[in-house]
Amino acid sequence: MLPFEESLVQVMDMMFDVSSLFDFLVTIVVYVFYALGLSRMAKACHHPRPWMAWVPYADYYLTGELAELSAIRYRKKMRPYAAWMLTMQIIITVVGFAFCIFLVGALSGFTDYLGQVAANGAGIAKLPASLWIFLPFALVILALGIVNLVLRYHALQLVFRLFDEKNALAYTVLCILFTYAQPIILMVLSTKKPYLTDPEPASEVQEVSSETTSE
Repeated sequence: MLPFEESLVQVMDMMFDVSSLFDFLVTIVVYVFYALGLSRMAKACHHPRPWMAWVPYADYYLTGELAELSAIRYRKKMRPYAAWMLTMQIIITVVGFAFCIFLVGALSGFTDYLGQVAANGAGIAKLPASLWIFLPFALVILALGIVNLVLRYHALQLVFRLFDEKNALAYTVLCILFTYAQPIILMVLSTKKPYLTDPEPASEVQEVSSETTSE
């Protein structure tokens, strides 16, 4: 290798190391903002365990409990968002781990299939069973991921609604479009007071307005 090429390789390795370090620092900052914002919101809602925001998997359960509080306030219905979110995360983790193991076997089978095609032709070579199972397995992973995202962002919208009812939907859209929006929004909303009292019924508002107009 020429000296110029060696210098170029060293520079590229250095840039890769700097980029990796930068990504690591950004990940730490995002995690701190996310956990701190969620824990402060939980504390503002008088949750007995705001520290759950700092623990993986427990933070999903905490988000679900705050969503339950919001659902009870606005919809007068109790739905087990906490149990749903925690169960979904455990299922995705287990299925994802199994999928990674299965993927290694599928790739090995595909490599053998390509060798048979090169040696005997595509008409004689047979696809291994692992490749036939791969597609349904991948579709299951995709379906679970979509369900998890819908549940997660729906729960986040309910949590946002506790602190800013008018802009909850806009905050949710920002979280969907931008990766780093969620920790920033959580930190901003954690500085506000939650709406823990029941919203005033529309009938009572109309009665009050009619009384004021009559006077």
